[in-house]
Amino acid sequence: MLKRSIHRMLVCCLLLGIVLPAASLTSCSSVQTQPPYEQLMQQARTSRWDTLSQQAQLLHFARAFIGQAYVGGSLEGDGPEQLRYRFDGFDCVTLVETAWALQRHLHNHFLDHDQQPDSSLLDQDAFRQQLVHLRYRNALLEDYTSRLHYTSDWIADKLRHNYAEVLVLPGLSQTFRPDVWFMSKHSDKYPALKAQPAFIPIMAAHEARIRETLSFAYIPKQHVPQTVGSIQAGDILCITTHLPGLDFSHMGIATAGPDGTLRMLHASSAQKAVVETQQSLKDYLADISHHTGIVVLRLR
Repeated sequence: MLKRSIHRMLVCCLLLGIVLPAASLTSCSSVQTQPPYEQLMQQARTSRWDTLSQQAQLLHFARAFIGQAYVGGSLEGDGPEQLRYRFDGFDCVTLVETAWALQRHLHNHFLDHDQQPDSSLLDQDAFRQQLVHLRYRNALLEDYTSRLHYTSDWIADKLRHNYAEVLVLPGLSQTFRPDVWFMSKHSDKYPALKAQPAFIPIMAAHEARIRETLSFAYIPKQHVPQTVGSIQAGDILCITTHLPGLDFSHMGIATAGPDGTLRMLHASSAQKAVVETQQSLKDYLADISHHTGIVVLRLR
């Protein structure tokens, strides 16, 4: 997807913000400001989010970030690849990854401690471990190429490790086959690839593997109005695109409006913040011509 790309400021997400000004490319390994990690986990414990469904847990964590700034390029930085995160600014993918890592830590903590929380709930290392599991192929942080740059690869990794499943709706779902090549063909747009040319053929090999082996059930955007009652609040929405060389252009989390209308919580490059759309998901997709549909992930 436009995740971690030059297009991140244009359509949000695939291959981190190469055209952003240097001042916005904040290296933030183990740095966070508002709201602090401990505050989030204390709130989760006090409010007993552990008793809720995994989708509801994910939504609670994501909603804690509403109003935080849209920040592209936050995973890029000088030197070797490292785990970078922040709680005061997100792009569409880092919002989902951060909220999901928090949810997975909360969920697993209560499973491991027989529903009785202890001080390890505040252990930020456990959260970081979950983030590594979500961001890197097979949970191995090795170098730039081990990061799941393409959303197709990101989804496949979650399916392979049974973290989530793709929603399939008979009569509505169709097959989406990603045709990715953008990173290897435009390596000059990526500082890490410019600095390490040996990474380019590795990325090209990953792209070939994605093209040759991956496909997903997706719901074309014209069929989204027919998904009422099937997509649930807390499902992860990955938006497909027909932009050349890319697979997905945005990501968010499904919510329901007061009238039950399906909406999306996401980090919006247009609104420069984490927001919940006032538009229905149907109208949001219709307004952006390169959006073609959605792959819906449900946590397991």
